[in-house]
Amino acid sequence: MPPGVPLISMRGVMYIDVLRPVIKYIFLLQCVIAFGQVNGNSPEYYVFIENGRQGVKTDDGNVVIPALYDQVGWTDSGFKMHSGVTGYRINGKWGLVNATGKIIADPVYTTLEKEKSGTYIIAGESDISGRIYKGLINASGEKVLEFRYGALSVVNERVIARMPSGNNLSRAGLLAIDGKVLIPFEFRNISPLGSLRYSAETPEGKYLIFDDVGNRISNLVLDSLSSFIGDFSKIWEGHKAGLINRNGEVVVTPSYKQIEFGANSIEGRLFDRWQEIDDANNEIASYRYDRIRRVEDTILLVEANSRFWLITESDQRVGNVVLDSVEEFEDGLAVALSSGKWGVLKSSGEWLISPKFKSIDRRNGFFNTSDFRNRWRVYDEFAVEKTQGFYEEIGEYHKLHFPVRKGDYWGLISRTGEQVINCVFDSLSLIRENLISVKFKGLYGIIDIKGNWVILPNPHKKEVINDLLYLELKGRQSIIKRYDGDIVYFTDNPIEIFDDYFLERLSNGKVWKINYSGVIQTKELVDIIHREPINFSEFEDIFSPSEGFVGIRKDGKYGFVDDQNRLRIANRYDSIKSFHEGFAGIKLLGRWGFVDKSENLRIQPVYDWVDKFEGGICVVRQGEKYFLINQGGKALFTKGFDELYPSTPERYLVRRNSLYGLVAKSGEMMVNYIYDGLEDLGGDMVIVHKLGKFGVVGIEGLDVIPRIYDDLEFDPGKGHFFGLIKAPDETLLKLN
Repeated sequence: MPPGVPLISMRGVMYIDVLRPVIKYIFLLQCVIAFGQVNGNSPEYYVFIENGRQGVKTDDGNVVIPALYDQVGWTDSGFKMHSGVTGYRINGKWGLVNATGKIIADPVYTTLEKEKSGTYIIAGESDISGRIYKGLINASGEKVLEFRYGALSVVNERVIARMPSGNNLSRAGLLAIDGKVLIPFEFRNISPLGSLRYSAETPEGKYLIFDDVGNRISNLVLDSLSSFIGDFSKIWEGHKAGLINRNGEVVVTPSYKQIEFGANSIEGRLFDRWQEIDDANNEIASYRYDRIRRVEDTILLVEANSRFWLITESDQRVGNVVLDSVEEFEDGLAVALSSGKWGVLKSSGEWLISPKFKSIDRRNGFFNTSDFRNRWRVYDEFAVEKTQGFYEEIGEYHKLHFPVRKGDYWGLISRTGEQVINCVFDSLSLIRENLISVKFKGLYGIIDIKGNWVILPNPHKKEVINDLLYLELKGRQSIIKRYDGDIVYFTDNPIEIFDDYFLERLSNGKVWKINYSGVIQTKELVDIIHREPINFSEFEDIFSPSEGFVGIRKDGKYGFVDDQNRLRIANRYDSIKSFHEGFAGIKLLGRWGFVDKSENLRIQPVYDWVDKFEGGICVVRQGEKYFLINQGGKALFTKGFDELYPSTPERYLVRRNSLYGLVAKSGEMMVNYIYDGLEDLGGDMVIVHKLGKFGVVGIEGLDVIPRIYDDLEFDPGKGHFFGLIKAPDETLLKLN
């Protein structure tokens, strides 16, 4: 059949009757599709690709938009039908096509975004400079709002718009759909509050309220506000919450910590009350915050709703700084976080180092700062930058110097910021005796603090020991050398370096102790008890020295040698503890006792665990109970405790069952064990709590401050206390 020739003209009128049911079916199907689209019962659509082009099919496989386009969908999201149309892109431009494949708008737009309201489409056109201007079109492709804006959002037939800007200082306004300006373009942000109300954030970070025709609702200038819930919105002035109604009238003055909407009422809770009290329970001042602590004689740091700032004792703000987080103040300075950036704050409320850093690490009187490009600089406590330029990494301050890395290479700067060793080394270890082990171009050597080579680089790793010796690792071999090249000692076993000696660990797990003259110090030891030579040179373990004695393990048993490596207490014990005040714990047959330095058994091994003697007293455990004993082995009280540990050098915190008390070093009960918790302040007073309430008792157990507080903190700056009284919940409004 030639194209374009009607079927009936070739076959005659007889075909009309044959085609009539088909034509009727097609007509009815189109009506059903149209009705379904109108009533929101449209079929599911899917993108398909054919010959590198995109089109759209229904879920039953019918092609509704042929595969003719580079992309179907939207610039800012994937494919979806929107008010019966979708976008298509061809030759870099966007247009509109409907669900039957009909072109609704020619491809003339730079961008097309479906608007959340479902009524409009945000289109973009670019000028000769490439800047994109946004406007509105409808699903018929007709222009609704002029193309002159940088960003658009439609809410309740109103348009929140931004003027285009090349920086982050663009301003927001509110428009009617026809483009009439309702709220001028003077604000940082505009947000819908619901109920035809909008909040507008000023350049200073404050909030105003407008209705949907641009009228200012009341004269309130707020720090924040919520969307309307029913007839009310929560508002904040500083850290305090209140309520306004739809007319912008304040119905609850901002003074609350939190306000919650319930089904039948609106509940509020004031901030908890902190009372500053002296040791006679006299109130000096009171404050309403979440937390409070003193940082200077007359300056306090307070926290409220997860924000921090400084106040005076008369509750006046110190400076204008509000913080997200703050570390402890030290010498009047603290590392603090503000608006996501770290700085250093003075107790006067001023910034020593303004908040602009990704992180700040305070170390040894310096502030190591990292910006958001991970560039490190060092500042001192006067905000003087010590570094000359920036580094990718700054190591631990050591012997008046900082190791620093620039790019992939390490160098050294002095505490004044002078670069004393250029960043040319692959690695650089900590300084020891003004000598530094380095790796240079894959080789290992040693330099002095001025960067001069002491040991030229070679393939073997090196570690500075002191100003006379260094360790070189050559394969499995460890070699201790002098800087003139003489070998002091070498071994294939691993060694561990100490200040005056090193330990060699043999393959059988035993240990030799060797001095830096290369002499094995554990050979030819003399047992002064048995007065006969001890012919062994290997210990299985060696412990840290204490009071001139060193614990050792030999053949699975423990003993002691003295600082001249003479065996003083034979290795006959199952375990040992270090000497303190002339006594060492020893374990025999699963029980602990004590010996003196002549191996006299001073306290019989009858305990399951022992601590060390301090001030002639030791904590021991027998069964599940703890006791104090003196050096004569006498228990200072007959009935043991479930928990016992020193709170000061002169007294011990004890627990019996679930209750706590305080005993003196003499064993005398100072504060009876009747409390749920106890904090020993180290002087004449103890904070106690019972049944959820806190107070203070003297060390003789008498009440100083009654237990009436929900929390109690000691203020060492003034010797006062901060007592907390929690605020109850209140019903602010009944809801119908």
